[in-house]
Amino acid sequence: MRKQYEKDIEEAKRTRSQNKSEGNIVSIHNTHTDHAVTSKRKVSKGKEKVAIEAPTQLNHDFIITFNEVMDQLGNNITTLRQMTIELAERLEEANDQNKKLKSDYASLQNEIINAVDMKVLIRLADKVSSKNIQQITG
Repeated sequence: MRKQYEKDIEEAKRTRSQNKSEGNIVSIHNTHTDHAVTSKRKVSKGKEKVAIEAPTQLNHDFIITFNEVMDQLGNNITTLRQMTIELAERLEEANDQNKKLKSDYASLQNEIINAVDMKVLIRLADKVSSKNIQQITG
């Protein structure tokens, strides 16, 4: 696309450079001129003001491309929002599972402690009963 307007672009660059070196004020205006860069000269407080008219087709193509990019960005934002919601739900599920696992772990620790305590009590009971039997028989 740029090659199509290369002559116009080169002419605009030359005009801009010339106006810059002459100290002219340059502004770009959209007109219905197609494939041409023209300049208008206006006098403003003793300084020459130059208005450069940009090709309409170039602006139209830019606007179409810009709108396509903006649509794609909008789609990407929508996708990211959906992913954020999904990830937040998955995080909540993971936190719930983590709480359940902590609770199960604490229960198992209590059962182990109780089992160890029972085993100790059984051993003590066995020792006490064997001593009592020895004393009675002995």
